[in-house]
Amino acid sequence: MESRRGSGVRTQADLLDGQYSSKQQWTVVLLCVFAHMANQADRVVMSIALVPMSHELGLSPFEQGWIISSFAYGYLLTQIIAGPLAERHGPGRVLCAALLGWSITTISTPIAASNGLLVLYFVRVCMGFCEGFCMPSSYTWMSRVVSVSRRSRSFGMLLSGGSAGQLLAYLICPQLDWPQMFLLFGLLGLVWITAYHFCQAPSEKDAFHAPLCASTGVYLKLLKSRALWAVFVPQMMHSWGYMLLGSWLPTYLHRKLKVQNVGVVAVPLLLSSVLGPTWGAFADYLHQQRGVPLLRVRRLLTAVGTFGPAVIFAVFPYVASQFVALLLVCCIYVCYGCLGSGVFSNHADILPTHAGTAFGLGNTIATIPGLAIGPFTAYLIAKNDDWTPVFHIAALCSVIGGSFFCLFSEVEPIEKRLGLIPCDSPRRSSTVLL
Repeated sequence: MESRRGSGVRTQADLLDGQYSSKQQWTVVLLCVFAHMANQADRVVMSIALVPMSHELGLSPFEQGWIISSFAYGYLLTQIIAGPLAERHGPGRVLCAALLGWSITTISTPIAASNGLLVLYFVRVCMGFCEGFCMPSSYTWMSRVVSVSRRSRSFGMLLSGGSAGQLLAYLICPQLDWPQMFLLFGLLGLVWITAYHFCQAPSEKDAFHAPLCASTGVYLKLLKSRALWAVFVPQMMHSWGYMLLGSWLPTYLHRKLKVQNVGVVAVPLLLSSVLGPTWGAFADYLHQQRGVPLLRVRRLLTAVGTFGPAVIFAVFPYVASQFVALLLVCCIYVCYGCLGSGVFSNHADILPTHAGTAFGLGNTIATIPGLAIGPFTAYLIAKNDDWTPVFHIAALCSVIGGSFFCLFSEVEPIEKRLGLIPCDSPRRSSTVLL
C-alpha cells in the first residue's frame, strides 16, 4: 500500500513500524495508562466500600455477591463492540465517552444504594457497560501507534496503571465514609477528560483505513484461530484469580484474618505498579538487546505470571498469619506484573492492527467467570465459611491458562492468514486515531 505522508494519512505499515514520534507514542501510552488507572480505581471502590455498606445496609453475603457480579453483566455487553467502535470512531473519543459514563455511575452509586438493591444493581450494570470500553479502546490505540520495540514496556505500563488505580483506592478509601469514596473517585474520570482535550496526541489527520468491521463472519474467523485461543484461555483463567483478589480480598482479610484496615492491600498493589513496567523493560531488553526470540519471551513471562500465583493460591487458605498472608499477596501481584509483557502483549503481536477487537472478544470470554465468582463465592462462604475451594479453583485456573499459552501461543501476525487484511483492497472504512 502506498504511504501518503504528504496528505497526512499513514498506512498500516507506517503505524506498525512506529513512525509516530516518541512524544506522540508516550502521550498515547500515558493517556491509556491513566484511563485504566481511573477504571480500576472506580471498580475496586465497591469492594472496599462493601464492608461498611454491608453493616449499614444489612446486606447478606448473597446480596453482596450480586452487587459485585452485577458489574460483570454490563461489562460483558460492551466487550465485543468496543474494539470495532474504537477502530471506526477513534479510540480517544470512545474512551472519553466511556470515562464520562462510568464517572457518572460511580458518583451516583450511594444515591442508588439508598433507593434499594434493584436500583443499585442497575447502576452497577451501567457502570460495567461503560467500563467495558476502556481496554479494547486502549489496545486499539496503543497497538496502532506504539512501535514494536516499545510494546512490552507500554503494555506492562498499561496493566500497572490498573494496579496503581487500585493502590490509590486502597490508600484513600479507608480514610473516608463509604459515600465519599464513590464521589471522590468518580471525579477521576472528569480529570482525564480535561487532560485528554489538552494533550497533543495523534490527530484526525493521522487517520488511516482499516478493513475490519464487526460482523459474524469476522468473529467466526477469529474464534477458529488457535493462536487467539492461546490468548483467550489464559485471559479467561487469569480473570478468576484477578477478580477474586479485586472483589473479595478485603472481605477475606477482614473476616478470616481479622485485618481491621484493608488499606494494607495497598502494599502488593504498589509492588505491582512499580514492577509491571520493570518486567516490560526486561522483556524488551531480552528481545531487542539479547536476541531472545519474542515467542520465548512471551511464554517465559506468562509462565511466571500464571504458575507462580497458582502455587500461592494453593497454600493461601492455610495461612493464619496476617504478615505472611500479605507477603503472599505481594508475591501474586509481582507475578501478575509479568503478564503485561506476556500474554497481554500477545494480542498486538498476532493482530497488530485489530488488537482492540481481539482483546474485546477475549475479554468477553474472560468476563464469564466474573458472572459466577460473586454468587459462587458468596454461596461457599455462606454455607460453611470455607474459602479453601475458592482459592484452589483460582490455582487450577492459573495452571490451565499458563499451560495453554506455553503450548499453543504464536507471535507472528495472523491477520493475512485469516483473510482479515486484503492488503491491496480499496474497500476500507475510515478509522480515526482520536
